[in-house]
Amino acid sequence: MNKRMLCGVLVLILVTVMALTFSACGNGESKDKVGDGPQAKGKKVDIEKLASDIVANVTFRDQIEKVEVRIPMTVYGLEEKDVEKCVVYMSTGATAEEVAIFEAKSENAAKKIEKQCKFRVESQRSGYENYQPEELKKLATPVIHRSGKYVLLCICDDVEKVKSIIEEAFKQ
Repeated sequence: MNKRMLCGVLVLILVTVMALTFSACGNGESKDKVGDGPQAKGKKVDIEKLASDIVANVTFRDQIEKVEVRIPMTVYGLEEKDVEKCVVYMSTGATAEEVAIFEAKSENAAKKIEKQCKFRVESQRSGYENYQPEELKKLATPVIHRSGKYVLLCICDDVEKVKSIIEEAFKQ
């Protein structure tokens, strides 16, 4: 296993442990600017298509790959009873770049998922602070969007592009 791959694996393990720690003891407060954007009440959003649109139209510095459902469930500290469906793309670990879209089973579950997304960002900040400090800039301005039963987290450089794609997807 080469050094870069080993570092990536170690960062992923560290981030997973931190995410689980934050989910167990967090107070729910966050400095991230989030909120309910355009509402999707009554509208069905194709989260696979939305994730694909973001991945295809936003420039990422690292290679991001779609991961199996069990990985984000663990990394985000989520419970199956809250998640109807999710689509998550993660980087190799060399960057904090990520696209995660969740369809919750209810609006209350979506609020829980949003909280876990905030914890994910905080754990990423801690993990990258000494490993790749240049990643802190994008971790300072993640896109966290909740609309109805849908929650989206995107960590990238082009926040405005992501916001425009989200706005289009959630139009009434």
